[in-house]
Amino acid sequence: MSKKHKQKRQSRQNVRGMVPSAQTVFRFTILDFETRRAVDQAVESLGTELWARDRDYVEKIERAKTADELLDLAVIATGMAEPTWFKRVRQFGPGIVPLMTQRLKSSRDIADATHQTLVREHLIAALRWRGTLGANALQECFADLDEYAQSLVSVVFGVLHARSSADLIGDLFQRTKQYPEKFFVGALWGLIDLQDPRIADALAELIQLERVYYEMFGFIARAGDERTVMPMVSVMVHGNESEREQAGYTLSAIAHRVAREKVIEALAKDFSAEQRETSRSLFLLVIK
Repeated sequence: MSKKHKQKRQSRQNVRGMVPSAQTVFRFTILDFETRRAVDQAVESLGTELWARDRDYVEKIERAKTADELLDLAVIATGMAEPTWFKRVRQFGPGIVPLMTQRLKSSRDIADATHQTLVREHLIAALRWRGTLGANALQECFADLDEYAQSLVSVVFGVLHARSSADLIGDLFQRTKQYPEKFFVGALWGLIDLQDPRIADALAELIQLERVYYEMFGFIARAGDERTVMPMVSVMVHGNESEREQAGYTLSAIAHRVAREKVIEALAKDFSAEQRETSRSLFLLVIK
């Protein structure tokens, strides 16, 4: 489990050059069956070299006769073997859920860190397709997982609309908001998908902490409130061309979600008269 670090100023960082977090990529792969199928088809189309490399793993997974045998093979479900493993898991009925729950709990005893992460990622993703049973299982396992795994679980809670998990997600955000790793992104996805009111506070808090992350503009556009207006105006004034463009789109999205009066009021705070008029003009230009 990662240790907390001292807060560092990140004002010189920008989104340009960053890549989506692992949590965002994970959410894309589990969002719905169509997306999952597209990912699997992309893997399967990668050619004969990968097939030659992974053929033995695929055949082992296909030969597994019981759920326990199949779950034992989660650690080899990589490359072209991964779609096969997920397909076989989905062929088993709800009786496999308690087995996956126990495997997820006991994964803390896996000595190899890479193997542990792989097994956890696969089990968490597999439980996403079990609906309420899967959400309940992940709630039961939550305390047994490290914060990276908890961030993936938070994504699943959001996708499954597991509202009873909101406090777990909120607590994860508070614990990880200053970590150098972007575990908090998984918590943000969970809160956004649950439409939990804490998301606006979380986004405003990250701005105060000067946390910069790939998903920042998109998250603020979807769930930021009037507290995020002035920071976006500042980006429009001081950012590079790409950042100014993204900040403009973000301001427009905020304006269409939040009462216009609240946004105008936010622009009147903590600015000199000249800055206030410039900011107001920029905002009115953006929302035309």
